[in-house]
Amino acid sequence: MQLSDDYSSPLSRFAQICSSNFIPLRLGWLGPLVLSSRHLELIPGELPGVYLLQHFSASSSFPAFYVGQSRDLRRRLAEHGRSRAGGVGFFRSLRTTYFSAAHVLPLQLDNVERSLIRLLAPPANDRMPQPETPILPILPPFGLFQQEP
Repeated sequence: MQLSDDYSSPLSRFAQICSSNFIPLRLGWLGPLVLSSRHLELIPGELPGVYLLQHFSASSSFPAFYVGQSRDLRRRLAEHGRSRAGGVGFFRSLRTTYFSAAHVLPLQLDNVERSLIRLLAPPANDRMPQPETPILPILPPFGLFQQEP
């Protein structure tokens, strides 16, 4: 398992995907927020969707170390918040964990998750599945932005 502060740059994979016939999919992302019960309350119960688990890096960005999906985002993210097992647990033990989550219709969950894994290649996901339909999910912000007053 290769570790770097930014894990791997999705920029080259993004360029490859943009040059192919992928369909863009705009997702309404929440986050990145600290993985805590206070922030999980912002997600409605039983909301299906996809999520990224992330760390803040020295380059002021939030690289994803894991991509997942659930038919109940709040419940699943709370499980991650309590668990220290496996690859996700290893990455969670390194530093504060953040999450980004987006609502996705249940029929699209598998395809959107697979597309995100292919795009981001997060180190805690142990498989690189092929999406059924080639889509390009629009990602949440991965960096800090200074807001104008």
